[in-house]
Amino acid sequence: MTDSPISTAKHGDILVVTSDSPPVNALGAAVRIGLDKAFDEAASDDSIKAVVLICAGQTFFAGADITEFGKPPVEPMLPAVIATSRWSRRSTAPHSAAAWKRPFARIIASPFPRRSWACPR
Repeated sequence: MTDSPISTAKHGDILVVTSDSPPVNALGAAVRIGLDKAFDEAASDDSIKAVVLICAGQTFFAGADITEFGKPPVEPMLPAVIATSRWSRRSTAPHSAAAWKRPFARIIASPFPRRSWACPR
């Protein structure tokens, strides 16, 4: 993916999704859009057996992007991205949970990992 803070790299049958949005990997619109595209990529490729989500830098996603406060919301909103990453039955993603039965790991490097949306379900 070009011009996105989100990149993907396929290692055999594993898709590694990396967020690089300094300084704290805030969950701004560009990150949410990139994650949504990466999860769609994973869901549409039958050769991908697992997805690993990592963040460059020293933190996993630190929270909302404060530069977006007071502005009109930009889709996709975070709950939809989270649902897509979990391939939830409540997901509004274009792919169904029934079709997605692959492991999904989130690698956390954060001073507050229990406060991250990446904690185990």
